[in-house]
Amino acid sequence: MRFGILAGEASGDRLGAGLMRALSRRHPKAEFVGIGGPLMEAEGLQALVPMERLAMNGIKEPVLRLPELVRILRLLLRTYRETPP
Repeated sequence: MRFGILAGEASGDRLGAGLMRALSRRHPKAEFVGIGGPLMEAEGLQALVPMERLAMNGIKEPVLRLPELVRILRLLLRTYRETPP
């Protein structure tokens, strides 16, 4: 069983790691692919990009980084289309 999972900041990383742990108990062969931090990676996440790439403040920074965010979105979509969660 393959799961797509995303977290963009520390609290999401903690919650995601707990969810992954619980799912792994029910599905020992579970695979996790997406974006997360060190806690999720420790639970076996195949990280497509570092979680820190999603961290930004204010209005100006997301606008300036829009091309990068679009690339990340396309990577996620392509990955999930090729090997669906």
